[in-house]
Amino acid sequence: MLHKTQNRYTWWLLLPLLVYVVGAPMDLMDVDAAQYGAISWEMLAHDLFLQITYKGNDYLDKPPLLFWTSILSFKLFGVSNWTYRLIPILVSLLGIYSIYRFALLYYTRQVAYWAALIWASSQACILMNHDIRTDTMLTAWVTFAIWQTASYLRHPQWRSLTGMGIGLGLAMLAKGPIGLVAPALAIGFDLIWRKEWKQFFRPAWLYVMVIVAIILLPMSIGLYEQFDAHPEKGISGLRFYYWTQSFGRITGENPWRNDAGLFFFVHSFFWSFLPWSLLAVAAYILELRRIWRYRFRKIKRQEFIAWGGFTLVFIALSLSKFKLPHYTFVVFPLMALITAKWIVVLARATKHKKTVLGLQYIQRFVESVLFTLLLVMLFWVFPLQSGWGWASVAAGVALYGLSYRYASSSYEKILVPSLVAICIVNIFLNAHVYPSLLRYQAPSIVGRYIRKHNIENNTYALLSFYHPSLEFYAQHIVPDLKDSIEVRVEAMNIQGAEAKRVAEEKVCASFLQSFVKDKPKNLYLYVDEHYKKWLDKTGATYEVVLELERFPVTELTLPFLNPSTRAQQVSKQYLLKIHKGGDIIEASGKQPQ
Repeated sequence: MLHKTQNRYTWWLLLPLLVYVVGAPMDLMDVDAAQYGAISWEMLAHDLFLQITYKGNDYLDKPPLLFWTSILSFKLFGVSNWTYRLIPILVSLLGIYSIYRFALLYYTRQVAYWAALIWASSQACILMNHDIRTDTMLTAWVTFAIWQTASYLRHPQWRSLTGMGIGLGLAMLAKGPIGLVAPALAIGFDLIWRKEWKQFFRPAWLYVMVIVAIILLPMSIGLYEQFDAHPEKGISGLRFYYWTQSFGRITGENPWRNDAGLFFFVHSFFWSFLPWSLLAVAAYILELRRIWRYRFRKIKRQEFIAWGGFTLVFIALSLSKFKLPHYTFVVFPLMALITAKWIVVLARATKHKKTVLGLQYIQRFVESVLFTLLLVMLFWVFPLQSGWGWASVAAGVALYGLSYRYASSSYEKILVPSLVAICIVNIFLNAHVYPSLLRYQAPSIVGRYIRKHNIENNTYALLSFYHPSLEFYAQHIVPDLKDSIEVRVEAMNIQGAEAKRVAEEKVCASFLQSFVKDKPKNLYLYVDEHYKKWLDKTGATYEVVLELERFPVTELTLPFLNPSTRAQQVSKQYLLKIHKGGDIIEASGKQPQ
């Protein structure tokens, strides 16, 4: 019976894995994922390892683990969408396995399986495995470190202690001190709540610190050589990494702030932990009651790591001056465990039959909302035209129907249909909706054109708002004339909008003239509507190579999703070919009439 159960859960785990695989070939989205891909390509192209640059300039915002893994993958398999995602997805699978093994230390195998399945199928985990950022590997390594630490505390072994050091070191290498703080808060809360004071003073922790220091040493050397050894740069790379980037968001030292509000992460949790959000809230409250009941008692085989880690990290991140939804994903595996535990407990208690039935109704409602949104996408927002596509929809509906048949226990009847529903929805999002949406990411289309037609990197420039996907797909650093123009105009200290506009156009003409001068071939210029109109006024002769519609694909709005109003929401962008010796050089000083 146990063997059959294991096989069934293994098959269920293939569903979220299929979602990840379907999303792997998708274009990288601006801004973050495409920027990290562009940085990785740039480091590879210029044989950089310890120093990180972006567009030829020093880069300090993120630690190097994602860049290093991407470089390795690029060297082995070439630069592409799926190679950028390959290693983070593999590490993410390790994180899923880690929450399973952590749960096994304290709970039944069924709880452990469902902790892994709930985390793997949550919208947050699915999102992190196609829109790859630093949080993907951070979350996995934090979960791995928590598992290894808990394993060591229960059964002290050097293997677990070594794993703890590796997990903490790589978590910090993924996104900074949060990689150490999150496991420390989780484990520390558990030890304090159970009054295990002696555990804080184990000499073995020194061994862990040595491993962490060794892992962080190459990055620290790189930061020192790139920044601290050059005081004229005006910033300490070591201080930025070890303090300002993380803790500075709470103290205010870090200039990044968006004033998102204290309860921002509470709101974002309800969509990012779908389809399990409502179950998770109920489980969290039940777990809080249990923790209060067992406060400050030494009880074996009881853990307070999951609740303490989730709560303390969630609160700490809520105090940050700058918040984005994915910041709290690092502790979502712990919430998956809390949810799985209480669903199994409630379903097995005969006195809670009405509660279990109510939870089933709640999940059926969530599933109906998910399918309704998917149908809106497939019928209206980005209509599905392919016969194979609709055959796949029919197969998905059939699989969802079969999920009820294979849900044998009462807790499986709550969980299995929701697991199937969220995976079906995301398979179609990754296979159809996102690719349709990415047709409006114009820079990646231009970048592909540049690379496909072997346009040399000294014969094109950007005269528009920069997006990293342009560089990633062109595999060249694209000269950005707009930034240079704005800097020059600001230095003129000109008052008045009209005077600034005239000055900008003069400077633009000057830059174009100097850019074209002495170039042996024609110039390709990537422009937006504003600069194309200006070129028209100067009398420049050009050929429109590409005319594109652009929309920021990570900032969706209802007017854009509505096909009848979409045209008013997109902006026009163009790739122009300005012929050598064209009028733009002679007309460079002409003023618009």
